[in-house]
Amino acid sequence: MESFKELNINEVIINTLDELKIQEPTKIQALAIPIVQSGKDIIAQAKTGTGKTFAYLIPILEKIDINDKHIQALIICPTRELANQVSGEIIKLSKYLKGVKHASIYGGESYTKQFRELDAKPQLVVSTPGRILDHIDRKTVDIQYIKFLVLDEADEMLKMGFKEDLENIVKITPTIKQTLLFSATIPPFIKKIALDYQHDPVYVSAENNDMNVTKIKQFYFDVKKKDKLNLLVRLIDLYQFNSAIIFANTKLEVDEICEFLNKQKISAKALHGDLKQKERDDVMRSFKRNVMKILVASDVAARGLDIEGVDAIINYELPFESELYIHRIGRTGRAGKKGSSFSLVAPSEKSRLKNIVNLYKSEIILKDIPNVENLNQVIALKNKVLLDEKISSDNIKNLDLAKSLLEKYSPEQIISALINDVVIEYREYPEIEEVRATRTNVVSREGRWSKDKIAPRENRKYDSYKNKSPREESDFSQKKRVFKKEFYLVEINVGEESLNKTSFLEFLDKQVDVFNRHIGIIKMNKNKTSFEIEKDYLPQLMKANGKNFFSRKIIINKLEN
Repeated sequence: MESFKELNINEVIINTLDELKIQEPTKIQALAIPIVQSGKDIIAQAKTGTGKTFAYLIPILEKIDINDKHIQALIICPTRELANQVSGEIIKLSKYLKGVKHASIYGGESYTKQFRELDAKPQLVVSTPGRILDHIDRKTVDIQYIKFLVLDEADEMLKMGFKEDLENIVKITPTIKQTLLFSATIPPFIKKIALDYQHDPVYVSAENNDMNVTKIKQFYFDVKKKDKLNLLVRLIDLYQFNSAIIFANTKLEVDEICEFLNKQKISAKALHGDLKQKERDDVMRSFKRNVMKILVASDVAARGLDIEGVDAIINYELPFESELYIHRIGRTGRAGKKGSSFSLVAPSEKSRLKNIVNLYKSEIILKDIPNVENLNQVIALKNKVLLDEKISSDNIKNLDLAKSLLEKYSPEQIISALINDVVIEYREYPEIEEVRATRTNVVSREGRWSKDKIAPRENRKYDSYKNKSPREESDFSQKKRVFKKEFYLVEINVGEESLNKTSFLEFLDKQVDVFNRHIGIIKMNKNKTSFEIEKDYLPQLMKANGKNFFSRKIIINKLEN
């Protein structure tokens, strides 16, 4: 890999990079920086953790005119967490670039603070889509002079329902500018943006399915859904993590996990989209300072989090989209350190596990559920270490008080009374039901299920998606059915851009309590889905009207059959 000097980067920025102990560019930086320096538009395919932020910030900062009081670069991010991270990188890189100013504007934060930052005439603005449009409507932001438009993690913005906002932003920016598009995947709308609004963009890719996972040991447990919370407690007690992030698929699950762990006297805090910015900041501060060791997060809330030293990632449930798996586990094993990931896989999630293996060619090893005897041994050993550290400490005080206590009580009584505040308490572990076994075991690097050992088998009553795929598209006027059930035809404003049929069925299951067996023919279009539902379950489905999915308000309409 070439050095930053070979990329002809500003000497001041190179000195800053040296100070940050960043010596060599990553693949995406080496590919993208020369293109942006040359003034060309770019489509860069790169995932989180590849160094993409520096790939566009370095050449932008080189070209910023500090004497120009207009906004010269607009950087759009899907979440406030990523916007905050980008702002932090600007601060680092511009440390010795006098006169460079930036503003960070996003929802959930005081307008007063944002007005103050914008009044300071920043050259760079980092924002989420909705908030920048809000400021444009208020006429507190003027983007007609920008020279750079960056769409960071563009595919995530589409998944979160920002398609219309993105198109509006691109339309109102000047025709003559550099549009820098960074995305982990290149869905059709990204190609449309490139075709309609970019000028002969150069495509580069730093795609690498093994990104960030070479030092991560990946494991999974076969466990019934009802036993997952109890298994979480066993894992935390067994491994005594200094820091771990537990990922769940919904905000409701995040809150339920947090509440359960806190009842078990395991300090954990939640991170999801319903938290106010101050609450988010407090949670992240506690986690980074190791005041609180367990963070329970949703995928959307965790986008852009840059945390070093995370011991382990626990997937309470596998993500609906296989690509999210690598984003999750890539938050451990950073900066050359080792890390571990543990996935709690219910029978109905086995197909998701296989999809992840096939996509990333990973080795995900089946582990036995920790037994109570081993857990007690681990706690006993940990307690011994804690007490040894206390007793061997040079900071021994109150010897006179200790002598007076020995005159009244036996050593055993004193020790027993005092160590209660030091040691880890033993707990009662509820029984975890074993999943029945079949001849499948380790998910191998080739993506096959080897048959050399015995491993738990899927319980068929939970396996609703794998064994019964949705019926193929056909004419909705079809009247004949093998079974006599009355179906209604409905339409929902979510389509292929956001999910596939399997994840759509899982959305109905998780969010609406309508199951696969109650759904008939499904026909998916780009931005909407038509499907049949049993008459008796239509009222239950209609309760989902107004709910949010990927930050989009769900609209369901009954159609004429």
